[in-house]
Amino acid sequence: MRKIRIALTAAATLAMVISAEAQTQAPAGRGVMVYWPATAYTCGSWSSALSKGRESDEAQLYTMWMYGFVSGQSLWASRDKITLAATDTAGIDAWITKYCADHPLDTIAAAGLQLVDVLTGGRKVAR
Repeated sequence: MRKIRIALTAAATLAMVISAEAQTQAPAGRGVMVYWPATAYTCGSWSSALSKGRESDEAQLYTMWMYGFVSGQSLWASRDKITLAATDTAGIDAWITKYCADHPLDTIAAAGLQLVDVLTGGRKVAR
C-alpha cells in the first residue's frame, strides 16, 4: 500500500515538473522542463545539494520537489478529512535537513512521507 501512496503522490505532483535554467540557450529564452524521479535520490544527496547553498540550482530542485510532494500529500489526505499541521517552507527545509542528516541512506521520498506522518499527527493517510 505504501508503494501505491508513493505512486499516487508522484502522479499527483507529476514528479514535480520544475523549470530549470538550461546550460545552453533554450528557444525563445525559456528554461528546460525536467522530470525528476525523487525515489532514486537519497537523503545524502539532499544534504550535499543544500551544502552548495540554498540558492543553487541543485538545492532548488530538491526543495521545490519536496514542497510539491508535501502539497500533494496534503491534497491526498484531505479526501480522508485529514488536515496537515500548518508549516512553511522554512519548517519543511529544517525538518527534512535534520531527518536527512540522521538517515542519509533513506530516499527523499521516504523523508517526505515521514514529515507528512508528523504533520498529520500520526494519522495515516489511506494507502
